[in-house]
Amino acid sequence: SWQIIVNLLTKKKARCDLTKRIFQSLNDDTDVTIGLRIEDIKNTETKTTQHIVKNMQWKISAFKSKVSWTDYLGVELRVENPRFSDSWTCTAQVELKLVNAANEASPILKFERKFCEEYQTKRCHKFLSWDNVMALCNGSNQGSSMVVEAKIHIKDCKGIGAEIEEQDIGWFSQEPLVTVTDTRHPNQGMPEKVADDTYLLLVCDNKIEGISKSILMEESLYFKSRLSEEWDFSGSHEQQFSSELIKIQSNNIEAFQTVLIYLKGYHEILEARNSFIVLGEMLRICDYYQITKLSNPLTKKIQELPITVSNLMEAFSTSQNLMVVPGCQKVGRFLQERSIIFAMVNFTSWQNLISFLAASNYPMESLVEILECLLEEQDFDLRCKFSISNTTYPDESLSQFSLNFIKQNLEWKIEVKKEKYDDEECLQCFLHCQGFQQYLDGWKCLTEGLNMEVYNYCDGTWSNDGAQEDADVDIDILNEDTSSAIGYFRIKYWDEVMDPNEGYIKDGRIEIKLSFKVVEVEGIPECLGVQEQMIR
Repeated sequence: SWQIIVNLLTKKKARCDLTKRIFQSLNDDTDVTIGLRIEDIKNTETKTTQHIVKNMQWKISAFKSKVSWTDYLGVELRVENPRFSDSWTCTAQVELKLVNAANEASPILKFERKFCEEYQTKRCHKFLSWDNVMALCNGSNQGSSMVVEAKIHIKDCKGIGAEIEEQDIGWFSQEPLVTVTDTRHPNQGMPEKVADDTYLLLVCDNKIEGISKSILMEESLYFKSRLSEEWDFSGSHEQQFSSELIKIQSNNIEAFQTVLIYLKGYHEILEARNSFIVLGEMLRICDYYQITKLSNPLTKKIQELPITVSNLMEAFSTSQNLMVVPGCQKVGRFLQERSIIFAMVNFTSWQNLISFLAASNYPMESLVEILECLLEEQDFDLRCKFSISNTTYPDESLSQFSLNFIKQNLEWKIEVKKEKYDDEECLQCFLHCQGFQQYLDGWKCLTEGLNMEVYNYCDGTWSNDGAQEDADVDIDILNEDTSSAIGYFRIKYWDEVMDPNEGYIKDGRIEIKLSFKVVEVEGIPECLGVQEQMIR
């Protein structure tokens, strides 16, 4: 369960390298022995337990079967579908045996199987005859407790932990980022061209690069002011500009060199830079030295560069660095929202969460920072686009659901549907809480301030018609036993939404904005008291 992992790393403050090695083992180990403990082998009820091997969920079950009038102990090995992936494969060599309390084992059954979505299960109905099971049981003087042991060797694994790409998430920022404009004025009293085209030497972290003085003055307001013939080299700037070597306020050599190459006219260099760290530092350099020509394409590059599980921490760390720079705060905030939303959607797959924790080079303390965002109240709205048409909703019962997302360590999703309300066809919208589906019933969640609105592409406004379920109640109780959904019976009339002149539909899609607060959560465990399944 991803919730247990988040609780372990945030609430228990388990932030050491040893914790990271545990997740690396779950992600990387290809030779693992798993087992199912059967306390009383004479009890013929089916027993099941589950384990993680190579970041896959494996279930091992034991049952009594009858084949050709003969009783056997049967064993089933099943690999569960990883979330987001429908084309995964896992080829494994398996050795099965039954072990009694005296450490005596049955003959080993060996097989090789390629597991995939179509073939998730391997059933061995005749693993061991019941007479041999009883003989092994009676041969032990230490009771009838036994273990079905499966030694698994992973030969090949593909498509595990597939992530949701950002363009498929369905969350969008409606307002474009404010880009920096060129603030130079033609009558600033400074020379627009420099006759003396001196070659200046700039140094960044002991790396020296040269650039034409005229280029630097033309592209940077900062250097234009300080390198102008009218500038009086005195005071605090004397040491920095009176010599041929100018020290740049940065320690990222790649970012520094890329800025200079771009200013010299090689604009294609920006296409080759795909690191959030480098791009963020370039933007900071541009802000500090007022290089407006590069700020706009940099902002656009950062805005559009895809976030993945492998570069998520780069994006999140860059957003933190940009938010402390006054001129870069909006870009930093936007990148932070993208990072958190990516985690909110992708980490509903514990495979993606384990891959993230195991593969990142960042220290565990830094990794925990973004997980803590999944527990905290965020001050941005969530938005989701749905494709709708009259053919999409041929009857009133059809619904569409958004991807699941995480908010304060619970799993949620948005539903839109066409349904009659007060004898009128309406677009309805509901918020579903998935709670803690694995292992546990009886959870409860209190929410308040639910607001769901649809976007109007014509006038750029958000609105709803306000026919809300329990609209006069500020706090809603969602739990497993009664209701796990709240929302609007009518957010808009259906005909109004489908009318292109009204502005609610564009390219066959509508956009829903959601905001709500989680007040209290009960019944979500910090850990699971799972009984030991292995004796070996």
